[in-house]
Amino acid sequence: MLSSPNPALLVVMKSPPQELPDSSEVSSGERHGADDAAPSPSRWWRIWLPLIIAAVAFACRLVPVLRGAGISNQDYDPAVYYSAAVGLFSGLTPYHDFLLLHPPGILIALAPIAAIGAIVGDPAGMAMARVMFMLLGSVSTVLIYRILLPQHRYAALVGAGIYAVWLPAIVSEQNIRLEGLATFLVLAGILAISRHGKASSWLRPAIAGALFGLAAAVKIWGVAPIVVLIVWLAWRNGLRPALSSLAGAAVAIGVVTLPFLIVAPQMWNLVVVDQLGRSRSTQPVAVRFADTLGLGLLPRLVAIVPLILICALTAVALYLAWRSTLGQLSVLLVVVTSITLLASPTWFAHYAAFAAGPLCLVYGTAAGQATTRALNTARRRSGAIAGAAATLCALAAVMAMNQEGVPIPGSFLASALANRPGCVTTDNPATLIYSDTLRRNIKSGCPLVVDLGGYVYDIARQDGIHTDRAGNPDYQRFAMKYLRSGTSTIMIRFGTGDLTSTNAAVIRSWPIITKSGSVAVRRPTG
Repeated sequence: MLSSPNPALLVVMKSPPQELPDSSEVSSGERHGADDAAPSPSRWWRIWLPLIIAAVAFACRLVPVLRGAGISNQDYDPAVYYSAAVGLFSGLTPYHDFLLLHPPGILIALAPIAAIGAIVGDPAGMAMARVMFMLLGSVSTVLIYRILLPQHRYAALVGAGIYAVWLPAIVSEQNIRLEGLATFLVLAGILAISRHGKASSWLRPAIAGALFGLAAAVKIWGVAPIVVLIVWLAWRNGLRPALSSLAGAAVAIGVVTLPFLIVAPQMWNLVVVDQLGRSRSTQPVAVRFADTLGLGLLPRLVAIVPLILICALTAVALYLAWRSTLGQLSVLLVVVTSITLLASPTWFAHYAAFAAGPLCLVYGTAAGQATTRALNTARRRSGAIAGAAATLCALAAVMAMNQEGVPIPGSFLASALANRPGCVTTDNPATLIYSDTLRRNIKSGCPLVVDLGGYVYDIARQDGIHTDRAGNPDYQRFAMKYLRSGTSTIMIRFGTGDLTSTNAAVIRSWPIITKSGSVAVRRPTG
C-alpha cells in the first residue's frame, strides 16, 4: 500500500490518485514556514502539552465530585452498572438472572474492578471505578490531541482543550457512564484510521470498525457511528476498506454480545425493543441543543443568547472542518450523533456526551483551518497560545467550582445492616454497594434487582400498558413484591411518579429500624 504523501492527511486510500490531498488539506505550516508545520512538532507539543491538558481534564472531573457529594453518592445508573458487573462476576447471567437494559460491554469493562471489589469491598471498588472513568476522560482528551496534531498543532490544542473543559464530557466521565466509555472507543477508532504506517489497506479500517463496534456493544446508539464510518470509507477510499470496517465491527459486536444472547435470547427485547418503547420525554428541543453544546449549567432564559452564538460558531466550524478529509468524518459524526440525540425517546444531561468527541474534533479542525491563515507571525502565534491557555484555565476554574452528586450515608448503612439477617431490598443499588451488602445478598440467594425502575419498560412491553410506573398495576405489583421480599428495605430514589399513593403509604407504615437524616432502614411487613 502507498502511504499518503501529506502528513496532514491520515486516511487509508485505495489508489495513488486518491492519496493526493487537495489544496485545502495542506497545512498552514507547509505554506507559511517550517516553524508552524505539524509534521515535526517539538517535544513540548508532542508530550508535555497533552499531559498538561489531560491533567486539567482529570481535575475538571474530580474536583466537582470532591466539592460535592464526594466519591460516594446516590447516582442511579452508575450503581446499576457496577452492581450488574458484580452479579456477572458472581456467576449470574445478565438478561436471564437479572434485568439489564443495555449491551454487556460495560459489564466486561468493569469486570476487573468487580474482581478487585471482592477483595477490598464494594465501596472501595466503586470509588476505583469512578476514578477509572475520570482517567478515561483524560485519555480521551489525549486521543483528540493525537488525532488533530498531524493536521496542525493549534488544532490539537483547541480540540483537546475544549474537550477537557466541555461540560457534557465532564458529566459523563465523573462517574460510570456508558457515554464516557463509548466516546473513548470511538476516538480510539478514529485514531486508528488516521495513523500512518505500513499496514495493509484493510487492517486499519478493520481495527477502526472493531473499536466502533465495541462502542456499540457498550451503548446501542453506537450503531449510528458505525454506519457513518462505513459510508465515509466507501465514499473516500472505496468498497474494500468499507467492507473491512464492517467486518471488524460485526466481529467485535458478535464477540461481546453473542455469548449473552445465546444464553438469554430475551436480551434482544431488553436492549432493543424495551428501549425503543420508552415514552418520549417532554424536554424542548432547545434544551437538548443547549445540553449538547455545553450550556447545561445556565438557566434556560440566560442560555438563549449563548445558544444562538454557539450554534452559529458551530455551523462555521462544520463548514471549515469539511474542507479536510478527516474533518469530513468528524462532521458526519456530529450530524448523525446529534440527530440520534434529538430522536432519543428520553433525555438526561449525560446523553449529550454522545456527540462531545466528534464536536471537539470539528472545533479543533476548524481552528486549525482558520487560525493558520491569520497567525503568520511569531508574535501572533504566541498571543494565540496565551489566549487559548488563559481561556482553558478560566473555563477549568468555572467547571471546578461546580458541585456534583447527592451524598449517601454509606458508613451509617453499613453499620445499620452489618448484623441484620436476611435480604436487603432497595430502589437504588447504590445503597447495597456503599453498605457493602451487595455480595452478601447474592451469596444468600436474594434476588438481584439492579434496576428496579427499568423493569417497567419490559413489563409494559409484555402487557401493553404504558410505561408510567405509578400508572402500571403490573409494575406496582412487581415492585412491592420485591421490596417486601427482604428483611430490610431502603428507599432513597422513588418519588410520586414511581409508586401509587397507596403503595407509598404502605412503605411509610413499615417500622423504621434506624434512620440517618432522610435515609431510613425499614422492616417490611404484610
